[in-house]
Amino acid sequence: MPGLTRSPVLVARRAELAAARQLVGAVSRGRGSTLLVTGEAGIGKSRLVAEVAALVTGAGLTVLTGHAVPGGGTYRAVAETLAGPLREHPLLLDSPRLRPYWPALRRLIPAWDGADAEPGPDAGLDRAVVLGEGMLALLSELHGGVGCLLVLEDLHWADADTLSLVGYLADALSGAPVLLTLTARDDVRVPGMAQLATHRGSPRCR
Repeated sequence: MPGLTRSPVLVARRAELAAARQLVGAVSRGRGSTLLVTGEAGIGKSRLVAEVAALVTGAGLTVLTGHAVPGGGTYRAVAETLAGPLREHPLLLDSPRLRPYWPALRRLIPAWDGADAEPGPDAGLDRAVVLGEGMLALLSELHGGVGCLLVLEDLHWADADTLSLVGYLADALSGAPVLLTLTARDDVRVPGMAQLATHRGSPRCR
Protein backbone atom coordinates (compact mmCIF):
# COMPACT_ATOMS: atom_id res chain seq x y z
CA MET A 1 0.00 0.00 0.00
CA PRO A 2 1.30 3.52 -0.78
CA GLY A 3 2.71 5.25 2.25
CA LEU A 4 2.88 2.07 4.34
CA THR A 5 6.06 1.96 6.41
CA ARG A 6 7.31 -1.14 8.18
CA SER A 7 9.03 -0.45 11.47
CA PRO A 8 12.46 -2.06 11.98
CA VAL A 9 11.61 -2.37 15.67
CA LEU A 10 9.38 -5.16 16.94
CA VAL A 11 6.95 -3.64 19.44
CA ALA A 12 5.48 -5.30 22.57
CA ARG A 13 7.05 -8.72 22.08
CA ARG A 14 9.65 -8.76 24.86
CA ALA A 15 8.39 -11.93 26.52
CA GLU A 16 8.23 -13.78 23.21
CA LEU A 17 11.74 -12.71 22.19
CA ALA A 18 13.12 -13.64 25.60
CA ALA A 19 11.67 -17.14 25.20
CA ALA A 20 13.09 -17.32 21.66
CA ARG A 21 16.57 -16.39 22.89
CA GLN A 22 16.46 -19.26 25.36
CA LEU A 23 15.45 -21.69 22.62
CA VAL A 24 18.18 -20.45 20.27
CA GLY A 25 20.74 -20.81 23.04
CA ALA A 26 19.59 -24.38 23.67
CA VAL A 27 19.94 -25.24 19.96
CA SER A 28 23.48 -23.83 20.01
CA ARG A 29 24.20 -26.33 22.79
CA GLY A 30 22.73 -29.22 20.78
CA ARG A 31 19.23 -29.38 22.25
CA GLY A 32 16.30 -28.81 19.92
CA SER A 33 12.73 -27.76 20.55
CA THR A 34 9.55 -26.58 18.86
CA LEU A 35 8.06 -23.08 18.92
CA LEU A 36 4.45 -22.64 17.79
CA VAL A 37 3.31 -19.13 16.82
CA THR A 38 -0.44 -18.74 16.35
CA GLY A 39 -2.82 -15.84 15.79
CA GLU A 40 -5.27 -14.32 13.37
CA ALA A 41 -4.27 -13.33 9.86
CA GLY A 42 -2.07 -10.22 9.73
CA ILE A 43 -1.37 -10.10 13.47
CA GLY A 44 2.42 -10.37 13.04
CA LYS A 45 3.31 -14.07 13.21
CA SER A 46 5.82 -13.89 10.36
CA ARG A 47 7.27 -10.68 11.79
CA LEU A 48 8.01 -12.42 15.08
CA VAL A 49 9.52 -15.41 13.26
CA ALA A 50 11.76 -13.02 11.30
CA GLU A 51 13.15 -11.79 14.61
CA VAL A 52 13.77 -15.38 15.70
CA ALA A 53 15.57 -16.00 12.41
CA ALA A 54 17.76 -12.96 13.05
CA LEU A 55 18.70 -14.38 16.46
CA VAL A 56 19.56 -17.72 14.87
CA THR A 57 21.66 -16.12 12.14
CA GLY A 58 23.48 -14.07 14.76
CA ALA A 59 24.33 -17.30 16.58
CA GLY A 60 25.95 -18.68 13.42
CA LEU A 61 23.17 -21.16 12.61
CA THR A 62 21.30 -21.70 9.35
CA VAL A 63 17.68 -20.81 8.60
CA LEU A 64 15.51 -23.04 6.37
CA THR A 65 12.00 -21.84 5.50
CA GLY A 66 9.00 -23.44 3.82
CA HIS A 67 5.35 -22.46 3.38
CA ALA A 68 2.14 -24.42 3.20
CA VAL A 69 -0.29 -23.06 0.59
CA PRO A 70 -3.95 -23.69 -0.18
CA GLY A 71 -4.18 -26.79 -2.34
CA GLY A 72 -0.45 -27.48 -2.01
CA GLY A 73 0.84 -31.02 -2.49
CA THR A 74 1.83 -33.47 0.21
CA TYR A 75 4.82 -32.29 2.29
CA ARG A 76 4.91 -29.04 0.28
CA ALA A 77 6.19 -26.86 3.16
CA VAL A 78 8.88 -29.34 4.23
CA ALA A 79 10.07 -29.97 0.67
CA GLU A 80 10.51 -26.22 0.15
CA THR A 81 12.92 -26.01 3.09
CA LEU A 82 15.22 -28.53 1.39
CA ALA A 83 15.03 -27.38 -2.23
CA GLY A 84 17.62 -24.58 -1.99
CA PRO A 85 20.21 -26.40 0.16
CA LEU A 86 20.07 -29.50 -2.05
CA ARG A 87 20.57 -27.42 -5.18
CA GLU A 88 23.73 -26.06 -3.57
CA HIS A 89 24.89 -29.44 -2.23
CA PRO A 90 23.57 -32.12 -4.63
CA LEU A 91 26.16 -34.69 -3.54
CA LEU A 92 24.83 -34.59 0.01
CA LEU A 93 22.28 -37.27 -0.84
CA ASP A 94 25.12 -39.72 -1.54
CA SER A 95 26.03 -39.75 2.15
CA PRO A 96 26.14 -43.32 3.51
CA ARG A 97 24.17 -42.15 6.53
CA LEU A 98 21.25 -41.21 4.30
CA ARG A 99 21.20 -44.29 2.07
CA PRO A 100 18.80 -46.29 4.29
CA TYR A 101 16.35 -43.38 4.18
CA TRP A 102 16.39 -42.86 0.42
CA PRO A 103 13.02 -44.55 -0.22
CA ALA A 104 11.37 -42.30 2.37
CA LEU A 105 13.22 -39.11 1.44
CA ARG A 106 12.04 -39.43 -2.18
CA ARG A 107 8.67 -38.20 -0.90
CA LEU A 108 10.29 -34.88 -0.03
CA ILE A 109 12.58 -34.71 -3.08
CA PRO A 110 10.53 -36.01 -6.05
CA ALA A 111 13.12 -34.98 -8.65
CA TRP A 112 15.79 -37.10 -6.99
CA ASP A 113 16.22 -40.50 -8.58
CA GLY A 114 17.84 -42.49 -5.78
CA ALA A 115 17.78 -45.55 -8.04
CA ASP A 116 20.53 -47.29 -6.09
CA ALA A 117 18.76 -46.96 -2.77
CA GLU A 118 19.44 -49.63 -0.21
CA PRO A 119 16.50 -51.36 1.41
CA GLY A 120 15.59 -49.07 4.28
CA PRO A 121 13.47 -49.16 7.42
CA ASP A 122 10.42 -48.01 5.46
CA ALA A 123 8.34 -51.15 5.04
CA GLY A 124 5.93 -51.95 7.85
CA LEU A 125 6.74 -48.87 9.93
CA ASP A 126 4.88 -45.64 10.49
CA ARG A 127 5.60 -43.34 7.54
CA ALA A 128 6.03 -40.28 9.79
CA VAL A 129 8.60 -42.09 11.94
CA VAL A 130 10.80 -43.18 9.04
CA LEU A 131 10.53 -39.88 7.21
CA GLY A 132 11.11 -37.93 10.41
CA GLU A 133 14.29 -39.83 11.20
CA GLY A 134 15.44 -39.39 7.60
CA MET A 135 14.75 -35.67 7.83
CA LEU A 136 16.79 -35.35 11.04
CA ALA A 137 19.66 -37.28 9.48
CA LEU A 138 19.52 -35.05 6.40
CA LEU A 139 19.57 -31.86 8.48
CA SER A 140 22.51 -33.17 10.48
CA GLU A 141 24.45 -33.97 7.31
CA LEU A 142 23.55 -30.62 5.79
CA HIS A 143 24.84 -28.55 8.70
CA GLY A 144 27.43 -30.85 10.17
CA GLY A 145 25.57 -31.07 13.46
CA VAL A 146 25.98 -27.32 14.07
CA GLY A 147 22.24 -26.65 14.16
CA CYS A 148 19.53 -24.81 12.27
CA LEU A 149 16.17 -23.09 12.42
CA LEU A 150 13.50 -24.96 10.48
CA VAL A 151 10.55 -22.63 9.80
CA LEU A 152 7.25 -23.98 8.49
CA GLU A 153 4.77 -21.19 7.85
CA ASP A 154 0.98 -21.20 7.43
CA LEU A 155 0.48 -24.75 8.63
CA HIS A 156 -3.27 -24.20 8.77
CA TRP A 157 -3.01 -24.97 5.02
CA ALA A 158 -0.86 -28.09 5.48
CA ASP A 159 -1.97 -31.60 4.51
CA ALA A 160 -2.48 -34.34 7.09
CA ASP A 161 0.79 -36.11 6.20
CA THR A 162 2.79 -32.94 6.78
CA LEU A 163 1.16 -32.39 10.18
CA SER A 164 1.86 -36.00 11.12
CA LEU A 165 5.53 -35.54 10.19
CA VAL A 166 5.72 -32.27 12.13
CA GLY A 167 4.20 -33.97 15.15
CA TYR A 168 6.87 -36.65 15.06
CA LEU A 169 9.66 -34.08 14.69
CA ALA A 170 8.30 -32.16 17.67
CA ASP A 171 8.67 -35.33 19.76
CA ALA A 172 12.12 -36.25 18.43
CA LEU A 173 13.97 -32.93 18.47
CA SER A 174 15.21 -32.90 22.05
CA GLY A 175 18.44 -34.62 21.03
CA ALA A 176 18.92 -32.77 17.73
CA PRO A 177 20.19 -29.19 17.23
CA VAL A 178 17.08 -28.00 15.41
CA LEU A 179 14.64 -25.26 16.42
CA LEU A 180 11.38 -26.11 14.68
CA THR A 181 9.27 -22.96 14.40
CA LEU A 182 5.69 -23.21 13.16
CA THR A 183 3.14 -20.57 12.30
CA ALA A 184 -0.58 -21.03 11.90
CA ARG A 185 -3.79 -19.07 12.06
CA ASP A 186 -5.84 -19.94 15.12
CA ASP A 187 -9.16 -19.04 13.48
CA VAL A 188 -8.95 -22.00 11.10
CA ARG A 189 -9.82 -25.41 12.53
CA VAL A 190 -7.22 -28.04 11.66
CA PRO A 191 -7.25 -31.26 13.78
CA GLY A 192 -3.51 -31.82 13.51
CA MET A 193 -2.77 -28.26 14.60
CA ALA A 194 -4.92 -28.69 17.68
CA GLN A 195 -2.70 -31.56 18.75
CA LEU A 196 0.47 -29.53 18.17
CA ALA A 197 -0.96 -26.63 20.18
CA THR A 198 -1.20 -28.89 23.22
CA HIS A 199 2.11 -30.68 22.63
CA ARG A 200 4.10 -31.00 25.82
CA GLY A 201 7.38 -29.17 25.84
CA SER A 202 6.47 -26.97 22.84
CA PRO A 203 6.30 -23.28 23.79
CA ARG A 204 3.42 -21.41 22.19
CA CYS A 205 3.30 -17.72 21.33
CA ARG A 206 -0.28 -16.69 20.70
